[in-house]
Amino acid sequence: QYTVPDTVTSINSSAFADCTGLTGITIPDSVDYIGKYAFQYCPELTSVKLPENITQISYAAFDWCSNLKSINIPNSVKFIDDYAFSNCSSLTDIKLPDSLQYIGESAFLNCTGIKSLTVPDSVVYIGGNAIGYYMDYDYWEYVLIDDFTIYGTAGSKAESYAIDNSIKFISNLINNSTISS
Repeated sequence: QYTVPDTVTSINSSAFADCTGLTGITIPDSVDYIGKYAFQYCPELTSVKLPENITQISYAAFDWCSNLKSINIPNSVKFIDDYAFSNCSSLTDIKLPDSLQYIGESAFLNCTGIKSLTVPDSVVYIGGNAIGYYMDYDYWEYVLIDDFTIYGTAGSKAESYAIDNSIKFISNLINNSTISS
């Protein structure tokens, strides 16, 4: 477990990449930027406390953090870049914030522990293979995760992504309140 000092304002690209012994990280609210590949290939990382004021999660920032089980994305995040959480195969618990507008290409590729995801109405862009896919490396093709479900509002980007990708979609908004199962 490591706590970033509160005098730090940004975590540069690849700052913690390949830290194979890193099991947890707490990033203080003084940090407003996390660079690309910042925590890539940290296979023992199981917990992350993100700062409350970041607006984006950069390209492949948590790529190949294969033991990361859950992450709370702050309400300030508007942008999840390409491959941000790809290959986080143990990730099972994630809540996308209502502030989110952009989910990049393959952002959650190979996150096979996630069986459903609620996508907020604020999302206006979802990149290719961003949600509900894994890569079959024997054939080098993207494959849908079995029984994956996207929850969202009818008429939203979440619904159009689900339809375009033949993913089960369930509208979860009734009288402006989200239903949880």
